[in-house]
Amino acid sequence: MKKKLLALSLLFNSLAFTGSAWARERMTPEEAIDLAKKASAYIKKNGKDKAFLEFSKKEYTDYDLGVLDMEGKVLLYTENVKIVGKDVQDIRDADGKQFVKECLAILKIKPSCSVEYKWPDPFTQQMGRKFVYLERVGDLAIGSGAYK
Repeated sequence: MKKKLLALSLLFNSLAFTGSAWARERMTPEEAIDLAKKASAYIKKNGKDKAFLEFSKKEYTDYDLGVLDMEGKVLLYTENVKIVGKDVQDIRDADGKQFVKECLAILKIKPSCSVEYKWPDPFTQQMGRKFVYLERVGDLAIGSGAYK
């Protein structure tokens, strides 16, 4: 009986502390920057069409990787394909900050930018602080984010 309880306890603890066995791992801001830089380099080397096909594969859907045009239209977003094609330029965070518009304005004069804003954290189901890093490649803004 003790062995069964111990086994059940171990199983419960592994599920409780890691979330779902299928859930993605939380990225750090440094990993988000690295992912955005690698995605930008891939687009520069292989072109947008090939890159979008590659980034749409299952292995990328566990990462927060997105591509916008410079007008704020979502061209690719690995976490939520439902927003592809939508203009998110005027979206606001919990404090009313227009973080997409802010980043796009910076990217028109600089090759990269980062921003923090308040957004619902899918890991905690609470309002969290999200960090996003973006790089400009031609008329595209390639970015990745992480919750702090």
